[in-house]
Amino acid sequence: LSTIPGGLADNQTNLAETLQANAVLTATNTTMSTQLAQIMQGMQLLQTQMAVRHTGDTPTNVQGSQSAPQVPWMYCWTHGKCKHSGAICKHKKEGHKDDATME
Repeated sequence: LSTIPGGLADNQTNLAETLQANAVLTATNTTMSTQLAQIMQGMQLLQTQMAVRHTGDTPTNVQGSQSAPQVPWMYCWTHGKCKHSGAICKHKKEGHKDDATME
């Protein structure tokens, strides 16, 4: 044992310190992964809410969806080709025609 640099006791101390540092890093990594998952979920919800606010349409599954449902293109006199019809437009400009079409 005397041929091991630093002796056995020093190596055991280094191993214990390394294991303790590894445990701290593992706990920190777990905490940060949880926080990142929560942030990503919040961002997905905000993106869906912004899409709903922009189009005036309500997707069928806002929470828990990976992406907003695909809503077919429609036409609105005020906004042109968009995701809502002129009849249900919530932000009509002066002269808006509810029955306007793309043709």
